[in-house]
Amino acid sequence: DPGDGEGAAKVAFVERYGLGDAYARLRRPPVVRTLPKEDYFTDKLLAELNASLVTQPFRGIAIACPYMPNAGRMDHEAKVLDAYASWIVDVVIPKARKEAPVYADASHTSIDGVSLGGYTGIETFLRKPDTFGAWGCVQGALGSLRIVSYAERLAAVHQQSHKDFHLETSLGDPYHDGTLTLSEALRRKGVANELLVYPGPHDQTWLQESGTMGMLRWHDARSR
Repeated sequence: DPGDGEGAAKVAFVERYGLGDAYARLRRPPVVRTLPKEDYFTDKLLAELNASLVTQPFRGIAIACPYMPNAGRMDHEAKVLDAYASWIVDVVIPKARKEAPVYADASHTSIDGVSLGGYTGIETFLRKPDTFGAWGCVQGALGSLRIVSYAERLAAVHQQSHKDFHLETSLGDPYHDGTLTLSEALRRKGVANELLVYPGPHDQTWLQESGTMGMLRWHDARSR
């Protein structure tokens, strides 16, 4: 049911992945650790975040959390991703722009995703690059065999029209090495990208404490 899917997507990011709390914490600095038994910030990263919020306060951004299918489990994966990318560009983004007071141009429009959402996000971005000014992923399940190809394709898009890239992972993330490899491959091609690496595992608690906040902060800062 599409309605159930959309509802699940909203709950997943806003509640399970900590989007709502992360947004509120950024609006009321200084950001402090909230987990007494876990440290998912380094002192350096936390200090840098709070210093940046003093000089450039978090303004806030409009966020759409659409339903995302697991295309890898479906027949004709490429066609599913084609259709999904078209739905994002032709339906989701126009609806979001209609309902929120946002800049309706590519430079102020970005796409990001967590884990499998990182894979779906990059496939959407590469299919519709003119729609977005930035792409990012958090603990992205990009697949080690795709990294070289992704670096080449992202660099080619960047050469046609400047794009901003954000990569985020954690030390216990199974996709940590692939994320670092992609970041370095882009840099070797002359494509700047922000790489954030936090302590912590690949789970919802990490996202709630630091991961989602890092993603939000980057998108808010780059859109100025």
